Amino acid sequence: MKNFFKFAHISLLLISILALIYVSLFDYSHNDDLKKILILIAIIFILLSIFFLNENKRTQLRVSLFFTVISLLFVEIITYKFFEPKLVNYNNISLDFKNEQKELNSNFFDYRTKKEYFDYHKNNVNKNVVISLHPSLYFKMNELEIFPLGGIKDRETIHCNENGYFSIYESDKYGFNNSNKIWGKVKKPYLLLGDSFVQGSCVNESNTISGFLNKMDLATINLGWNGSGPLIQYAILKEFFPKKGIKKIFWFFYENDFYDLERELNNKNLVKYVVNEKFVQNLKNNKMSDKIKIQIFNSKINAYKRDKQSLNQSEQHFKKNFFIYIVNTDIFKIIKFYHLRNLIQKLSIYKEYENIVKKVKVFSIKKNTELFIVYIPSFHSTLKKKNNNNFYEKKLQKITKKQQINFINTNEIFFKKIPKEDTVKYFSPKYVHYNEIGYKKIADIIANQTKN
Repeated sequence: MKNFFKFAHISLLLISILALIYVSLFDYSHNDDLKKILILIAIIFILLSIFFLNENKRTQLRVSLFFTVISLLFVEIITYKFFEPKLVNYNNISLDFKNEQKELNSNFFDYRTKKEYFDYHKNNVNKNVVISLHPSLYFKMNELEIFPLGGIKDRETIHCNENGYFSIYESDKYGFNNSNKIWGKVKKPYLLLGDSFVQGSCVNESNTISGFLNKMDLATINLGWNGSGPLIQYAILKEFFPKKGIKKIFWFFYENDFYDLERELNNKNLVKYVVNEKFVQNLKNNKMSDKIKIQIFNSKINAYKRDKQSLNQSEQHFKKNFFIYIVNTDIFKIIKFYHLRNLIQKLSIYKEYENIVKKVKVFSIKKNTELFIVYIPSFHSTLKKKNNNNFYEKKLQKITKKQQINFINTNEIFFKKIPKEDTVKYFSPKYVHYNEIGYKKIADIIANQTKN
């Protein structure tokens, strides 16, 4: 009986240690309160168990835990250096690139804030002007019965400024960056689906991907929405697919889509699109959706005012957030196994992305339209000319090949073939989105690929 209790005690101790590691590194249920409780219980049990062990067993356990932690730290460092897919680090962009862009744009750059420009435009040009809305604004309102998609309909919309001017577009009857003429009056147009790159950040409508395609007499509907990920884009496709059909769907993938998808999968309304094939919110003529968008817009404008008032408190703000800054430095991230957990999480999200790809493919087949997935690289990725191991490219190639979906890799087709120093010409001075030249190049690639 004594041996049995000893065996049970050691077994439960090992289970607690493994559970602690699993919850800390591998559990992505995003129920933070539950995770904290489980971690606390595991730690308490481990400490109590250690108290009842003899000295020899304690020493063995300490050595085991020490080497376990060292091993995990080693894997964390390797992950940080070689394996984690990274988004753009704009602080590492060379001074040559920055200076070249500064010279190109120094003569006309508008340095006003979005709020300052909005106030000017509202008071002097159009009192009904609005700003573009971001999905993150809806995520903050967990009590919403529905999840609106897109911006405010039929309004002049201020979008963003990365090229020296604030881009503006007239939203269509659903809140997207289109002319209302495109809806129902063009037989079998193209359809673009994606995030801010598809929406057209930060250029005027005529210089977006859809704008250039329309000028090529390739009628195109733009359902891009800044900040949207694959799940929101699938929802947009289901909600706003034209009744008269579409000739081809071009679904764009950018390197932050996995990050966006992680957040989207935890929204009670959005996840219904994954669980139930027939689920829709009927947003085309939904008055509640329109009301929520106006409410979000007003709260955003009020937030701008509060931010302006808080500028005088910058010193207190710095002191308050200094600790947060410290714990988010690279060394603290490594101690927290941030990069290892991040990579594991992205591999898990990758499976969810593949599931949504399958659903979009099934949807396109039912609608008798051809589906293309288009990879567009970040500025950071375009600089890696000799890097053939791009995480996102490899994953997309694998998925599209497996699912037999057309794949357009703009990085392979164009960006990897041009001199490194020429890359800057296709991006905005902030190196986030493309400029007019970059969007024109993407549109040309789409047009050429569809002819083949």
